[in-house]
Amino acid sequence: MCTGPRGVCHCGANLRVNCAIIECPHHFNQHFSECLEWDIDPTFQPSPPNCCPPSKCKKDGSCLFHDVKFRNFQQIPQEMLDCGKRCVCVNGNISCENRCPPLNSSPPPTLPCHPTQAYRGHLPGDECCTHWMCREPEKPAVHCLFHGERYKLHEEWETVKGSVRRQCTCKLRATGAAEAECTSSCPPIPERFQKPNPQCPRPVVVTPNDPGVCPYIVCSPTQPGKELQNVSVVAVNSTTIRVRFTLANILIGLVGHRELHFTTDPLTPRETWSTQKFARPKRLFDTANIEYYLSSLRPDTTYFFQIQIIIDSLQSGPESQVFKLTMPPEPTTTTTVPPLLLLDMMMAVNSIDPHSAKVSWRPLDSREKKYIDGLQIRYKMNGQDHAPWKTTPMIHRDRTSYLLQDLEPSASYLIDMQFAVPEGLPTRIESAQHVEMRTAPMPKDEYQFELIVNVKRTEQYSASLVLDGIPDPITKYVHVFNVMYKSEAAAEHMQRFMILKEPKILLEDLKPGTRYKVWLDAYLTNGKTTTSNILDFHTKPGPPPTTTTTTTTSTTTESNEIEDSKAVALHSVRQDNSTAEAYYIALIVVAIVAAVAGLAFAVVLVLLLRRQSTAKAPITRNPSESAYDNPTYKTYDGEKPEEKNGNVQA
Repeated sequence: MCTGPRGVCHCGANLRVNCAIIECPHHFNQHFSECLEWDIDPTFQPSPPNCCPPSKCKKDGSCLFHDVKFRNFQQIPQEMLDCGKRCVCVNGNISCENRCPPLNSSPPPTLPCHPTQAYRGHLPGDECCTHWMCREPEKPAVHCLFHGERYKLHEEWETVKGSVRRQCTCKLRATGAAEAECTSSCPPIPERFQKPNPQCPRPVVVTPNDPGVCPYIVCSPTQPGKELQNVSVVAVNSTTIRVRFTLANILIGLVGHRELHFTTDPLTPRETWSTQKFARPKRLFDTANIEYYLSSLRPDTTYFFQIQIIIDSLQSGPESQVFKLTMPPEPTTTTTVPPLLLLDMMMAVNSIDPHSAKVSWRPLDSREKKYIDGLQIRYKMNGQDHAPWKTTPMIHRDRTSYLLQDLEPSASYLIDMQFAVPEGLPTRIESAQHVEMRTAPMPKDEYQFELIVNVKRTEQYSASLVLDGIPDPITKYVHVFNVMYKSEAAAEHMQRFMILKEPKILLEDLKPGTRYKVWLDAYLTNGKTTTSNILDFHTKPGPPPTTTTTTTTSTTTESNEIEDSKAVALHSVRQDNSTAEAYYIALIVVAIVAAVAGLAFAVVLVLLLRRQSTAKAPITRNPSESAYDNPTYKTYDGEKPEEKNGNVQA
């Protein structure tokens, strides 16, 4: 019985009640169910004997297409799709592919014609997909060849050969070929030779292809229908027959072909019977024994066959009698499928990276596809025998590879395959063998190092530290170090930013006889940060620092703070080194341009001032200069003082 929400109890042999927690399953193997995703009812209340909630299928992989539901991996009927598409339901989604091959805008180079003769058209029996095709070449001009000469259609000419004079005309036959037709003064063949007689039971008039040769009689001693000997029509299987016969020796060496006429109703006219033509190489009857096969017949059907030989020169030939043959029914196979089938899928696994691997296998043949709807890859880490298998989603049976992801690096895995069989098939299909693989290890990171700080020497007021585990050179991997330390009595820690070229650190201005803790943060050049271990050390005991020492210490502390600020600034400058250099270069260029412009402006200004002073006209005249050139005009310049103003001074 079950007690509580997750407990089951029973009375043991010691007459005590033993209880255990029930572990209700939340995952179900997809191999035994069509459900892809399960759901558990959260409102379920357990009550004996129903202690575990019933499982409900949340997703079975079916698809809804045009209000019609299709099972997982069921193909959509073609009448519901557009022309040229093939769709199938895969895990709840309709997956479609284009049945028609992609068609380029220009004809392919493999087309057996010039691009100007190419066009887009439909192949016989395919009205959906378009293909690049070649136009039929234009038929050449029809003409007749007669004794090496070429004559146009309907052209007439006359030939003379010995005493035979013929009038010829180039005519077009029903086959589309032009042929010379000549009428001559050949003596007519008497009627008595054209009628059967004891010497010639079946006379045949032969009209040669050469118009210069008169028609003649071919006589065969055999009776009508007896020219074909040893005729045999036998059914090979339910759809194929074999025809054998022997030709008369008189027909050996002639050009022609043989026709097999067949029908299911012998009362229909001969012209409506189906006809299959056969011919030897070069259409030459080179052997007396003839054999050929006719296929694509209907099983369990009665047929009537008749063989006819067509001689080109005779335009006819011997015929056989009509044979009746009933085709055997199509055999039915009653193969019993065994309850268990083991398939060797020849699986191979290749590790792609530390977290993924590609699994490949052989394709299924047509016989195996009848019993397999889909397949899954299951895998788990080697050594975990009781751990459940992890499974992939259902994979289409036509696929031959799958990529496993989210794997552990440097781990060994067991990989197997399981199959989904059609509904109602009473057999189980399993993989014959599983494969093992190991994922690739994680690549070594050169920035993955352990920073360890150790004390080398301690004094009363200082301590010398060394760094271990850091690669060389330090500046290649670390931008700046943040050294943090504190004493037991201090509430906050002190910190200093340092750029180190050697793995050594000197801490100064410490208190004697004091326990310190120190640790480092290294800011790496790849943008990450790593922290060292925490180191405890004691400074040597000594007298307390004096006022001078305190002042010195304060000054030193201020100096250290200034150095820390400089270190931080240097760290910032190093992080944006390229930007600062570009900025300074731009400032220098601007300063040079400004200086040159100022100097040029000063030079131009001096030149303008000098030019203006040279071109200025004098305002004050010299005393010796006269205002006019008139000699009668006199100025008062140089006159006696007594004559000024018209008065004579005494």
